[in-house]
Amino acid sequence: MNSNFESKSFLSNRIKSFKGTVFDKQRSKCSAKKMAEAGFYSLQSDSDLVKCYACGIEIQNWSKSSDDPWSVHENQSDCCLYLQLKKSYSQELTVKEFLEVEKYRFLRMNRKIYDQKSVIFKQVLEKIQNLSKDQQIVLTADENNVIKVGVESK
Repeated sequence: MNSNFESKSFLSNRIKSFKGTVFDKQRSKCSAKKMAEAGFYSLQSDSDLVKCYACGIEIQNWSKSSDDPWSVHENQSDCCLYLQLKKSYSQELTVKEFLEVEKYRFLRMNRKIYDQKSVIFKQVLEKIQNLSKDQQIVLTADENNVIKVGVESK
């Protein structure tokens, strides 16, 4: 299975994401295993940028020798449901807790998509209100599928 499509909900897949990164062979507080246990997966092999699979927070500029992934995660995103459910850091999530985190994750993801589409919709409405007879609205998407709203002459 292509690692881009492997679910980061599973610890083993999060650990795999750190292969070849600065966290890969460390025996410090920021080892790949400890980062993954705290909910993180690696976003880029050439940097220390990580993302929580549940709350989506992105964090970088880690002090590999002194930063504790759990503490940093709690300080940056105390509302993360994964952290709230993992009261004992060594304890595995129950099936019910796992499903709660998945629901939380999908709701956050859908909210983000909704917010993005709302912005585009508002931009289109604004452009329509200011449109003259000889103009038309043009929607374009860049390589990251970010939609831009523009106006051009017919």
